Order: sequence, then structure tokens, then C-alpha cells
Amino acid sequence: MLTATFLALLLIAPQGSSSALPPGAVLIRDFFPPSSPYGSGHRGIDIAAEPGESVISWSDGTIAYAGTIAGKPVVTVRTSSDAGMGTATMRYTYEPAIAGLAMGTAVHAGQAIATVAARGGHCGGNGCLHVGLRTSAGYLDPRLGSGVAAHAVLRPWDAPAHTLP
Repeated sequence: MLTATFLALLLIAPQGSSSALPPGAVLIRDFFPPSSPYGSGHRGIDIAAEPGESVISWSDGTIAYAGTIAGKPVVTVRTSSDAGMGTATMRYTYEPAIAGLAMGTAVHAGQAIATVAARGGHCGGNGCLHVGLRTSAGYLDPRLGSGVAAHAVLRPWDAPAHTLP
């Protein structure tokens, strides 16, 4: 399976990148956005990973949460991105991940922040790491790196802003 070094390469997503996973990475389940805020979907991606492997932060930010949610160990990194459209807060979430750092700790892209837990994931017993990305606009594919730029909406010049979905 993946080594910690390969997992590190996999989890460093440069800001503004829309590239796919690196060659050799195994995507177990792809991002599938919900059609409504409470609709069904898959709000992130699942990638093959073995328990004990390092979880590497995809961005600079701060550990916003490190604990258990519904029996699953979760680590969340809150970050800000300026994609030419103003600054937006984003949250990358990793599960099942056992935190190696306390909440409030500043982290950098590429830094080890946790280890993949042996239990608590949602991959049905198959080793994986779930990575999610959420902004104020909703859930986005975490491979996009910069959520603000990826969520642009085009409209006719003469359409008022309030007519947007």
C-alpha cells in the first residue's frame, strides 16, 4: 500500500491546483456533491491508506478540531485562501485521523498533523483516508485546492445578482 512518503505527496494539494491524484494513488471513492444542503452525496474523497500512516496537511492553517465525531476520529484544519475574489475560510477534514497536534496549533502545507486510525473510517473496513473540503459556499472537491475559485458562477452581464441559484 502507500508509504508515509507517498501519502505525503498525495496530500499536498497546491493552492489553485485542479490536478487529479498523483500516479499510483488509489481513489476508493470520488467526490459527489449533494443536490441540496441536506441531500445525499459524498462530501469528499476517499484514498487508500493504511493505519499508522502520516496524514499531511493540504494547506497552511490552524488545527480547528481534533477529536471524535460520531465515534470517528477527525482532524480539521481551518485555512484562508485569497483566490483573487477576496479571502474565504476553508476547512479541510481528515478521517479517520488521530491528531498529533493540539487544537489551535498553526500548521503548514506538507506538515504531518495526524496518523490514519485503524478504526472509525467509513470505507467498510478497507484502509482509507477521507479528505473533505468545506467553505461557506458548501462542500467542494478537495483536489481543487482553492475552493473559492472552483465555485465561480457565470451569469449574463444584465442578470441581477439575486437571480442566481
